[in-house]
Amino acid sequence: MAAAERLLTTSGPGSVSMDAAAAAAGAGKMSAYRHFASKEDLVVAVLERHNPRHVRWLVGAGQNADPGHADPGHADLRHADLAESILSAFDRLELAAGSEPFRGCPFVDAALAAPGTDGRPGRIAWGHKQQVTRELAALAARAGLPEPEELGAAVALVIDGAVVQAALAPDAASRRQIVRRGRRAAEVLLAVAARRGPEDRPGAGERRVRPGGQS
Repeated sequence: MAAAERLLTTSGPGSVSMDAAAAAAGAGKMSAYRHFASKEDLVVAVLERHNPRHVRWLVGAGQNADPGHADPGHADLRHADLAESILSAFDRLELAAGSEPFRGCPFVDAALAAPGTDGRPGRIAWGHKQQVTRELAALAARAGLPEPEELGAAVALVIDGAVVQAALAPDAASRRQIVRRGRRAAEVLLAVAARRGPEDRPGAGERRVRPGGQS
């Protein structure tokens, strides 16, 4: 499994075969078939194994910032630290984008490489994206930012856009620049959210109408 996971992240799903995984692990081909009935079963198992690792790598570091342990007199700093935890995902992506090879998101890669299968790689990829969005939303909520679910989803979209463009870029310098631009876009989203007070939220200024037309 570890050997197949390395193949997936460095060479893409097309490289994850029974033969290649067995060879990378220094084992015989039949040993792979004793555990997996097909290449798709192997790819699915690798994606499931890689998912928690990838989520922790991308957004898990920010979960160490516990606002409950912060000094109440430094609430602004605490919120800034949590917002920085969200943006740190782009810092990790920039480091990855500067390395060779860089293939972008392994989950999207695997889902797009298996359109004629039973859809399991695509479902795992979708679940991975949803999990990343939830983690980002949780950080936004802990930072006290309004509408954290929408904000988390928006930042996740920026991350995915940056990763896709970076994967298409011709060189490491271009890839890093793309990710930095994504970080700046996410900074704008967070800054706008931080400036919004309760009165700015959707529906906050609407008059409540009681039955009979009274407000």
